[in-house]
Amino acid sequence: MFKKQLTKLVGYGRWMKRGLSAASREKVYRAYLKHKNISRPSDRVGVCYGDHIGNVRGIAQQGIGEVTGGQVKLGYLQERFPHEPEKFNVLYLVSSALPPFPIMLSRWAKSNGVKVVLNQNGVAYSAWTPDHEVINAELRELFALADFIVYQSEFCKRAADRYVDKPQCPWKILFNCVDLERFKPDPLNVRNDVTRLLVAGTHYQAERVTHPIQVVHELRKSGINATLDIAGGLRWENAKTEVATLIEQLELGASVRITGPYSQVSAPLIFARADILMHLKYKDPCPNVAIEALASGVPVIGTMSGGLPELVGVSAGAGMLLDVADDWDQMHYAAAGDLSQAVEQIVNMYNEYTESARKRAELLFSADHWIAEHEIFLDDLLS
Repeated sequence: MFKKQLTKLVGYGRWMKRGLSAASREKVYRAYLKHKNISRPSDRVGVCYGDHIGNVRGIAQQGIGEVTGGQVKLGYLQERFPHEPEKFNVLYLVSSALPPFPIMLSRWAKSNGVKVVLNQNGVAYSAWTPDHEVINAELRELFALADFIVYQSEFCKRAADRYVDKPQCPWKILFNCVDLERFKPDPLNVRNDVTRLLVAGTHYQAERVTHPIQVVHELRKSGINATLDIAGGLRWENAKTEVATLIEQLELGASVRITGPYSQVSAPLIFARADILMHLKYKDPCPNVAIEALASGVPVIGTMSGGLPELVGVSAGAGMLLDVADDWDQMHYAAAGDLSQAVEQIVNMYNEYTESARKRAELLFSADHWIAEHEIFLDDLLS
């Protein structure tokens, strides 16, 4: 009876919502793992993603919740390797979407003969959060427990080598992926005299949104009819008030539309009705929104930081990346005037840019290729 109650408590995440202290939650989870029984398949790969993560693919397909960031790639992987919480030989963790108590979970998994795979996104650093040392300490322990590490970009590898640890196990660099059949240019979506800008994702830094708003203002002053869609959650303090005030001050009115969080079901339509994605997050390791935009034939404007140079390409013609300082102690953003000029340059050669964007996605980000690469190294890991 106790085991059944623990399974219900942990399996549905209720233990995270009952106001328990961190020590109490840890005690509950430790007891849960102690009573949890699993079996390991001997003839195939069976994957668990952690009880708290669960079936991301089902959530994404039904459009019943917001699946963002590190969870997006799990939806693709679960098409080939469904979430199996009771019968698995691989525990697959994503550093930017970890389940609660990932170190405890990983140690328990390894004690049961399960291999641990860590999909490594970015690391923490002082410009991003004052808690960077605590976050990186947890990652360091996960690195020591991992049997295989997937880095989402070369930038991820360099950053982890610097702030976490160099890998002591086999590793591979695999860009995030996209379904090229779902995210693709819409032949019925013909460009007109309006340049439709887009920012998408989950916005924790104000500049990701406020700078594009200022770009719309600059463009309209120059006689270019530009609009901006802001898709995704605004997550910094007083975000909605700050954005609304800026729109009012610049007298942009209906030229800027805030659509809020979106599901993976609606994501292809959001990109299909845009002309240019502006993704200004500093040192973003491997942003899904940039990959989804490129697959949709939407050129990307960003900066020469993080993984964007690898994704968009410096001279691939799939977008424009502006120079900024390389800094770990402070974030840097391109000026609105320079961003406006980048928009004008893309608009003047739009057909070439949109074709190059799609070709870039077909070359580097196919979900079929990403899954096939996982099949290879998971088979090798278990053999």
